[in-house]
Amino acid sequence: MARKPIIKVVNLAKHYKMGPSTVRALDKINLEIYSGELIIIFGQSGCGKSTLMSLLAGLDKPTSGEILVRGENLSNMSANQLSKYRRTKIGMVFQQYNLIPNMTALDNISLPLAFDGTSRRRRAKRARNVLELIGVSKLAERTASEMSGGQQQKVSIARAWVTSPWIVFADEPTGNLDSKSADEVIRLIKRLNEKSKRTVLLITHNPEYLSLADRVIYLKDGKIVRISGQIKGASRRQKRNELEQLSGVGRGVAENLFAANYRNMLDVASADTDELAKVKGVTKNMASVIKKEAQSIMMAREGFSEEE
Repeated sequence: MARKPIIKVVNLAKHYKMGPSTVRALDKINLEIYSGELIIIFGQSGCGKSTLMSLLAGLDKPTSGEILVRGENLSNMSANQLSKYRRTKIGMVFQQYNLIPNMTALDNISLPLAFDGTSRRRRAKRARNVLELIGVSKLAERTASEMSGGQQQKVSIARAWVTSPWIVFADEPTGNLDSKSADEVIRLIKRLNEKSKRTVLLITHNPEYLSLADRVIYLKDGKIVRISGQIKGASRRQKRNELEQLSGVGRGVAENLFAANYRNMLDVASADTDELAKVKGVTKNMASVIKKEAQSIMMAREGFSEEE
């Protein structure tokens, strides 16, 4: 049986009217995200990253298109259903830590559980367990003013994890941190993703973190221009899909490349052009084009630009 995506996005668009003009923040986004993946949404400021995350989190409504979460269309949910979805099925981590200043870390973390009527005793126990999972139990009784920026962000991550959500959204969680604290926070998110098997969508404009993702979604001007990486636990068919991202490579040619032992972007990027052109359906010109494109993708994964 084929795996079903936890999130499926179909022809998603978000447009804004600004006077006589229409701004296309997102346009024709199609995407599938699978359970347990760490996905990075990458691109320059203004490319639509935060807009996409806001729609997936049910914080805003699309102009058109569908967002299916475990098969349920967010657009068909009532206000109460959306509220419950945001409260129990997703966790959010923002650039601003958004901790309540006069509350301890323990109380900040346990707050989401209070909205569902969980007893105070059980809330405190769950919050302490999450603090321990994250490795910051010592912060339990401290308020925000008694914590560094990095510590506050770790507490906000604990708050996002406390409800055992299906999906955690992290929007530039390192934006206000120094480089050391930023690295600690990103690697904490990676560790939690692997340990708890939660699906994580992380927004960043820092190419240094791309190698930590299972897949990277590259956005530009409101459109997905490339998706790199492989679906975690992907089937043979899904692994072939990676090659279908290359210019002119459809399902048939991807099948032929796979059969010829070109299994991923690295194989194509490091291939001899003449040997690549021997694959059925691949001309010499096409071989040169897809090799160069695969090399660009591999460089982007490692955080380099072609100019470098």
